[in-house]
This record gives sequence, structure tokens and C-alpha cells, in this order.
Amino acid sequence: MKSCLTMPQQAWRSKLNQALMTLLPKRADAHQLHDYRPICLIHLVAKLFAKVLSLRLAPRLDSLVSRNQNAFITGRSLHDNFILVRQSLMMLHQLGAPRIMLKLDLTRAFDSLSWPFLFEVLCQYGFGDRFREWLAILLSMSSTRVLINGEPGPPIWHRNGLRQGNPVSPQLFVLAVDTLGRLMRRAIDSGILQRLHPRRHIPTISLYADDVMLFCHATTGDVAAIKGILTLFGEASGLEVNYAKSSAIVLHGEPAADV
Repeated sequence: MKSCLTMPQQAWRSKLNQALMTLLPKRADAHQLHDYRPICLIHLVAKLFAKVLSLRLAPRLDSLVSRNQNAFITGRSLHDNFILVRQSLMMLHQLGAPRIMLKLDLTRAFDSLSWPFLFEVLCQYGFGDRFREWLAILLSMSSTRVLINGEPGPPIWHRNGLRQGNPVSPQLFVLAVDTLGRLMRRAIDSGILQRLHPRRHIPTISLYADDVMLFCHATTGDVAAIKGILTLFGEASGLEVNYAKSSAIVLHGEPAADV
């Protein structure tokens, strides 16, 4: 669809969704880029628009997102994830069979989320055209200008990811990453992954926003299946695992394969 906005109108609207970024030193002798912390100030109009979307979305999250994800959802607490993981570890310890616990870190999670993937997730959840159009306007017209010696540089247009500090961003991220939990449950139901306990239900995955806890059998087949699912999810969503910051713990046995 061709836009009906003139160039001055487009420029005016884009400025309402613009953010200014500056770098604050973490230490007195800061010299390298990693010695600075980026701080971004989003235009008030864009934040108000995002807040409206957030208020419309918040009441629906509890019924849409699985109980394995408790971040940014009204009425839930991250402490519930801690209890869930602790109970799973206790039951697996009592079972006495070899299992693997994986703690995974998603690389630049908010910054790398694919927009087409996000909109497909929203479509599958049943969000209407109007809500998705509003969100598309909010995302597609967003840009950031870096303050250099107090002067804004040229605009950097966003093509993926979600702004941190935007009221609706955490909720959208939760919906997107919950897809990984659904993939794991589908893999168990179809027999790709083995159930953790022969008699009791133990959740395979627990999601802490952009941190993921996974449990699986200490077998080559299950480890390969987990890596395949993570690769598939990363290619589709842009949320790839940072294995350098991830870890694996083997319960009651030696690892059957490299994780």
C-alpha cells in the first residue's frame, strides 16, 4: 500500500518516534567501548502510544502465556520459576537417573527479535489487524540518534528488535519467546524428546525472560534434538543462544555428548 503522507509529514511523524542515545562512563578511566553504558531517551509521544498498547495487551497475557514463563505478567512472579526449577531438581534427584540441566542465555535478546516472526506469533495468537497495524507503525517508524559532543547524529532506522524502556516491549518479547516452550512440549508429545520422569510430570523448560532453563535426558539423541530445536527457533526468531554464556550440569551421570 502506498503511503498518503507527504515527505514533511513522514519526517514529522518519525521525529515523534525518535530516541536520543548517549554513552555514560562506567568508570573514571573509560577508554574502550565496553567501558560505557548506553542510555536512550525515547520521545514522550511514542512512549504514550506504546503504553496504550501495553494496557490493552496486559490483561490477555495470563491466558496466553504458559506457566513456565512468569516475567512481565501481572499476577505472576519470577520467584515461581525458582520454585519450579527447584522442585524439578528434587524430583530428578530422587529418580536417580542421568539427566542434564541447561542454563541458556539468549544473545542480545531484545535487540535481535525478528519482526516478521513477532507478527506471525501475534497472528497465531489471534490478535486483530488493527492491533498489529498500530504495532507496525510503532516499530517501523522508530529510529535512534546518537549524541556526539552534545549534538544528535544521523538517524539509525530500526529493522528488528524491541526498544528497552518501551512499555510494550517486555510483553511482546514474552509472547515471542514462549514459542520455544511450545516447541519443547510439541517435541515431547511427538516423541522427539523423552519425558523426564516415567510417572510424574516435570516441566522440560522454565523461562526467565531472556534466560532459559532446560532439562533433558543425558543421551546423544536428546541432546541433538535440543540443539536442533534451539537452532530452528534461533533461525526463525533471531533469538540465538549464546553458548559462551550458557552452562550445563549433569545429574547422576556423565554427559553423553557435548552441549
